[in-house]
Amino acid sequence: VVIAIVVPFAVCLAALCTPPDLLLLLARPMLSEKSKRDLTAWSYPTSLAFWMAGLLGYYPGILAHHLLGSVAVGEGIVFSAAGGISDLSSAAFRAAVVCDPSFMAHPD
Repeated sequence: VVIAIVVPFAVCLAALCTPPDLLLLLARPMLSEKSKRDLTAWSYPTSLAFWMAGLLGYYPGILAHHLLGSVAVGEGIVFSAAGGISDLSSAAFRAAVVCDPSFMAHPD
């Protein structure tokens, strides 16, 4: 009985949310950096997309930033595929600084 109610509700909810999400995903590359950050309600998914692409190298991180609008978040802990904290000299960190010059900047 619960499945008969929950599944149709979930399908309807997904059907209603998908078009706006697709439009926002298509529009993100054309938005300014400030607009991208303002439209991001929770920074973890976009940051995770950036770091996962960055694990593949410098250019995948740059492409994820430009095509998906993903942004690196410096406050979170970034883990490598091996499970340890990422090396600060890695390609992902270099791409993060290029995509966002204020990334992890600490004003004195």
